[in-house]
Amino acid sequence: AEMDLQILNQFANLTTVEVEPGGAHYSSVDNMICDAVGTTILYAPKGVAGEYEIPRGIREIGPSAFAYCTGLTKITIPNYINKIGDSAFLNGTGITEVIFEGSRKNDLLIDNKAFSGCDNIQTITFQGNNTGKKNAGVTTIGTSAFEGLNQLRTVIFENGTNIVIGQRAFAANEKLTNLTY
Repeated sequence: AEMDLQILNQFANLTTVEVEPGGAHYSSVDNMICDAVGTTILYAPKGVAGEYEIPRGIREIGPSAFAYCTGLTKITIPNYINKIGDSAFLNGTGITEVIFEGSRKNDLLIDNKAFSGCDNIQTITFQGNNTGKKNAGVTTIGTSAFEGLNQLRTVIFENGTNIVIGQRAFAANEKLTNLTY
């Protein structure tokens, strides 16, 4: 049966979650709860810490999947990720850097408030597009995706980045002093 995975948030030190193979609703990949086919991360244990790169085979990060994972410090979003859901990294207060890998073959949607409350992010880098295809891998940044990040100082859009920026995507970032495009 399906369940509200956010109920697991009460276990702040949880680092490992495994689902028995063959489940109708869930699977596990890299100690995360995923959809049955293993392509969408639905829940990350709150005790996950340090630098983290989304594993191969994952295509989406579900809404609130990494919410309250305060031990994460650096997130690398590989170029095979197609969507980051609403509030996916909500209140990830330990995150200081986010890197979106370049040379995307598919579009990426960073949904509304995806990094809301990640108050210690200092640098966000969108790596360039080296596929040689015009309009390949458009990144769309949703409403308020990076709004109000109190320590954000640098946002880099490398050469060839195809980007669409939504309303208030980078609003209320008072310490933002370096923008490279």
